Amino acid sequence: MKKGIFALAAAVMVVMLALTGCPGGVPREPGVLVVGNIGDPPSLDPANTNDSASSAIYQQIFDRLFDQSHVDLSISPALAESWQFEDGPAGPYTRLRVFLRQGVLFHNGDEMRASDVAFSLNRAIASAHVSFMFGPVAGTEIVGEFEVLITLSEPWMPALSHFAHNAASIVSERAVREMGEAAFGQNPVGTGPMRFASWVVGDHLRLQRWDYYWGTPSTLNGIVIRTIPDAATRLLELETGGIDVMYAPQPQDLARLSANPQINVLRRPGMNTNYVGFNTTRPFINDIRVRQAIVYALDLGLIVENVFMGVGAPGRAPVTSQVWANAAGVLPLPARNIERARELLAEAGHPGGGFTLSFYFNEGNVQRMDTGVIMQAMLAEVGIGVEVRAMEWAAYLEMTANPAGGHDMFMLGWVTVTGDPDYGLDIFHSRNFGAAGNRFFWSDPEVDRLLDAARGQTNPQARYDMYIEAQRLIMAGLPLIMVQEGEVIVAARSNVSGLIVNPAGEENLWAVRLD
Repeated sequence: MKKGIFALAAAVMVVMLALTGCPGGVPREPGVLVVGNIGDPPSLDPANTNDSASSAIYQQIFDRLFDQSHVDLSISPALAESWQFEDGPAGPYTRLRVFLRQGVLFHNGDEMRASDVAFSLNRAIASAHVSFMFGPVAGTEIVGEFEVLITLSEPWMPALSHFAHNAASIVSERAVREMGEAAFGQNPVGTGPMRFASWVVGDHLRLQRWDYYWGTPSTLNGIVIRTIPDAATRLLELETGGIDVMYAPQPQDLARLSANPQINVLRRPGMNTNYVGFNTTRPFINDIRVRQAIVYALDLGLIVENVFMGVGAPGRAPVTSQVWANAAGVLPLPARNIERARELLAEAGHPGGGFTLSFYFNEGNVQRMDTGVIMQAMLAEVGIGVEVRAMEWAAYLEMTANPAGGHDMFMLGWVTVTGDPDYGLDIFHSRNFGAAGNRFFWSDPEVDRLLDAARGQTNPQARYDMYIEAQRLIMAGLPLIMVQEGEVIVAARSNVSGLIVNPAGEENLWAVRLD
């Protein structure tokens, strides 16, 4: 009976696809949400990619053991019906016993079991793309058909928020083994509210409502996610009704969008930051007085206003105000003070400046280029020259991961995707030099100690205090300039309702309604 139902559903889907064709040149389909995405996902396998274009789709196809609320970031059970922390060989709270929800069906009709969960988590732990999300996870054990034991190498209080991340999505073991990883990445099988239907690489991807979803079903018939890298094209498609939802509208277009009565602009402070990093191994930069002088020479408010056109706010702390235990309300906003900058340079043995620093950014990123140009003008006032240089993305990441790369300053972003400061602050730990995140090659033994202690601290207030102190020490050590605390902005047609902007930037599209 079950096999017959799924065969019939698949046949109906094929007929629907043949009749409707591709988006853009055919009539819109009733009940189908059309979204303009920023890029094409490299894969639809959550263990093999970790980019925003892919995550926007994972959120619709897969479930995880836990969900993180897009409203208040609280953790709730999803595929895990219940759970308990236990003491283990590595100490207290080093075993997580998970009791799974029964009757959950994968999109191929198989019932989800503990073997699927263990298989999924073990793949993530071993993945070169997402293993960093699960450092303290030592392994998994299948205890029963619907019971899994996760063993930790150390107490890890943010564990649940990591298991709520898309990297911990639960996949069908049978589908992966039968198809192979490459094919699975093109035809994923999850348990989420939407199932994969088809994919024209570089153009669009179709999802269909999963009518056997264990949770609240979607009111949509499906979702079409179009690949539209150019922001101006996404804007026109939204205005003309070619798409219903637009990701990543540009700051310069927000006034135009807001003035359109047929469009709603949804804005929310995000967990994303833009920062200028210092390569603290470099001459001049290795002197904290020079780094302090650079900060005093800058007007961060002016940069946010002119480069980001008022989107977000000047940065104060290593994690944003949307992250639990942030120090944004504790640390002062750096104020421009040219005289103090000159005094610090003189104290460092460079009266009047007289040296030049390199500022690198990834080519094509206009905001980072503009930040470099404004810094060039501001630092010239204290006698510091700045050479602004663009690099291809892959080469740029490789260079900034190497202390001998020849760069003095660089601009990147960081998102505390779990909502927990353990993730957002871990890039400042000395164990993460290079590609793991600490591209500043800066360390402070006390920061290391606080971060290590906080992740295993069971007392919430004590943990909060440790993170606040760690952030104070980080900003005092100045491995970076927190330029901007970002926003997540999504634009939607007025007939779209129920869309909640996620401060991590991954919306539940399946939960919206088309009125």
